[in-house]
Amino acid sequence: TILPVEAQPVQPTRFEETGVFQSEHLDEISGIAASRSQQGVFWSHNDSGDRERVYATNLQGALLGVFRVRGAEARDWEDLSLGPCPKDENQLQCLYIADTGDNNWRRNRGTIYIVQEPTAPTELGSSEIRTERAHELRVRYPDGPQDIEALAVTPEGRVLLVTKGTRGPILLYSIPAHKTDERSVRAELVDTLPIKPARRFGNLVTAAAVSPSGDLLVVRTYTELYFFSLEDDGSWFEIGPPCWIGLRQPQGEAVDFIDELSVVLASESALGRRGGLAVATCPLEFGADSVRKNLSLAPFFTPALAEMRPRR
Repeated sequence: TILPVEAQPVQPTRFEETGVFQSEHLDEISGIAASRSQQGVFWSHNDSGDRERVYATNLQGALLGVFRVRGAEARDWEDLSLGPCPKDENQLQCLYIADTGDNNWRRNRGTIYIVQEPTAPTELGSSEIRTERAHELRVRYPDGPQDIEALAVTPEGRVLLVTKGTRGPILLYSIPAHKTDERSVRAELVDTLPIKPARRFGNLVTAAAVSPSGDLLVVRTYTELYFFSLEDDGSWFEIGPPCWIGLRQPQGEAVDFIDELSVVLASESALGRRGGLAVATCPLEFGADSVRKNLSLAPFFTPALAEMRPRR
């Protein structure tokens, strides 16, 4: 069970804008994933309207490469995450791309495209490269069509999906890792998250991510970040009040962990501003067990941001 925390939002202890997306192709960013094997590489994609492409950039927003995802279609891509490739003994990482947007609640199913993480070019450039062929995982929900803009993948390969909240509470669904190699799957409804959707105040879910250790989940709205800790019984427990981002990113639709305690945020172009990237750290109120569990893991996953120099 996920318990709500009734408290005023807290401010980030750190919020640093690192750059804007420098390619004209990157104007409707809807997902971001920090590579774990290629330091300084960040994967992203556009919202509906683009072709089936993912983009590699650095933290300053410079374009490293454009990749055409073989075997995929781009209907309404909304989020992406990195996770283990399904049933892969070589421990390769894959991009999980959520084609799950459904503003009109008419789609009988969503689709997750799973493709081996490409190798980003070492030189800046925009030439288009074809990826390996993607695996298409068709997803149905137990309670009919859902508008989902948030996807996260645990280190074990479990897929988490979070509804946007336009027509009801924020729901959390799960797909077991051993079913991600199938052609079609029925997602399991796990719980209702303690996030109160409010379109007027920008409190609709747009992205989610799991930390490298798998112990933390962040769920992003346009204006706030909500953090949850994985408990020993497999449930997610909210860590303190939400972290208030406000309008620092007026159309913020993407989030991922850089390390155990810091996240990278990405936004679409809006209000006359180009979409950009930022790094944020929020104060988290762990319980005693979670402090020992999460913070003891941090040194193994925390690349110093000073060492994340832009690739040239």
